[in-house]
Amino acid sequence: MRVKMILPALTEATSPHFRPIKYSLFPPLGLATLAAYLDPGDEVSITDEHVEKIDTADEPELVVIQVYITSAHRAYELADLYRARGAYVCLGGLHVTWVWLFSSELPCPFGCCERREASVPYVRGV
Repeated sequence: MRVKMILPALTEATSPHFRPIKYSLFPPLGLATLAAYLDPGDEVSITDEHVEKIDTADEPELVVIQVYITSAHRAYELADLYRARGAYVCLGGLHVTWVWLFSSELPCPFGCCERREASVPYVRGV
């Protein structure tokens, strides 16, 4: 399976005054930890937008996006792009968890994998 894992840039990271040293010294390891649970035969790429631009010309089967509140708009933009191409999209992180708790209009709790109209619930504890 072709899997793409993305950490979208925080809003403040787009500022010319952004100091990336904090992220280079203490990178988030959530996506790398999840990648370790995948099968050895899976093709996995992890892109941190604080470090490099996201190549959206690819065609992954599954896209996993870690969402912070300050990167939520960018995360949803990327999710829409890949979902429109038929990829399963899984959102996770504090923002997704808390937003769902306070909004009954959202389709699934604690992140989800969606492909067009189909939806597969996120399995907790995996």
